[in-house]
Amino acid sequence: MKNFLIPILSLSFLFSCSGNQVTERNAEVEVLTSEIASMMPGTLHVTENYFVWTDPMSVQNQAHVLDKATAEEVGSLIDIGQGPDEYIAPIYTVAEGNMLLACDISRKQIGYYALDSLRAKGNPLLKREDADIFAAIRVIEIEDGKFLTFDLMKEKPFIYEGKAFGKDPLDLNYENKYDVLQGNVAYNPENQRLVYSTISFPYLAVYQKTDTGFDLLAESKKDFEYTLSENEIHLDGKRIGAPELTLTRDYIVTLQRDYAKDNTDETTVGRDVDKRPTTLFVYDYALNLKEIVNLNMPVMRITSDTKSNTIYLIGVQDDFILGKVEL
Repeated sequence: MKNFLIPILSLSFLFSCSGNQVTERNAEVEVLTSEIASMMPGTLHVTENYFVWTDPMSVQNQAHVLDKATAEEVGSLIDIGQGPDEYIAPIYTVAEGNMLLACDISRKQIGYYALDSLRAKGNPLLKREDADIFAAIRVIEIEDGKFLTFDLMKEKPFIYEGKAFGKDPLDLNYENKYDVLQGNVAYNPENQRLVYSTISFPYLAVYQKTDTGFDLLAESKKDFEYTLSENEIHLDGKRIGAPELTLTRDYIVTLQRDYAKDNTDETTVGRDVDKRPTTLFVYDYALNLKEIVNLNMPVMRITSDTKSNTIYLIGVQDDFILGKVEL
C-alpha cells in the first residue's frame, strides 16, 4: 500500500500566480416558496417557464413542476416501477420548449414530457423512444434528438454521436473509476461548452464543441491525498470537490465548501442537511475563480439557465425552500 500526494497545478485558486484576486461576499437568498415537501430533495431544473424538482424518496409522482412566475405547483409526474408507463431508474434533464426528459437507463429509453400540457391538465407524454444510454449517469440533449452521455464504465466517459472523448482527471491506472470519478456534467448551448466537475476531489474540466466533436479546453486541479492499494484509489473523504454544478450565461458555478472558513470533516456530514455547504464558487469559462458567494444557509441543489446569471437553489431553513440569488 502506498500513499501519494497528487502534485497538480491549479488553474484557479484564491490568489493565483497570474494575480487573479478572488472577491468574497455575502448574498441574500430570495425565497420563492417554502413548500418543498421532501425528506431529501433530488435534482433541481429550470426551463423557460417552470421549475422541476425531483423526490428520489417517492415512487409516485417523483417530478414536481412549479410555475416559474409564482412558484406554485402545477402538477407532478413520473412513477417508479416495472410497468409500461413507469421508470426503473430515471435520470432527469430538461430541454428547449419547456420539456422534461426522463431517461430510463435500465430500459435504454427516453420519455419526452411537455410541461405546458401538464399545466393544461392534458397528457404531457409526447413520446417514449429507445436510446443508447445504458449505464449512463448523466444524459444531456446537445441538439434536438442528439444526446451526450456520461458513462464511467467506458475508458473515455463521454459519448456523443458515436464518438468517445474525455480524459481521466487522475491519469493513473486504477480499477475503481466508477466510484472515484462520480461527478456532474453541464452544457451551455450559447458558447457550446461542456463542463465536468468531480464530487469526491476538486477537479473541473471544460470541453469546447467543434464541428467534429469536443476538445479539452481547460482543466482546474488541486492537490489532494489518496491511497493506492490493490489497484484501487482510496480517498479519506474529509475534504471533497463540488457536489453541485450549474452554468449561467457568464459563469461556471459550483456548490463547494469554503474550507478556509469552514473546516467541516465531510465524513461527518452524511444526510445531515444542516452541514451542507453554504458557498457558491463562481468561475469564468477559462476556469479562473472570480468570486466566492456565501449564502448563509445550507444548500442542497443549484440550477440555472444559460441566458442569465441567476442561480436557483433548494436551501435549508426550517424546511426546504426554493430560492434564487443574482450573481
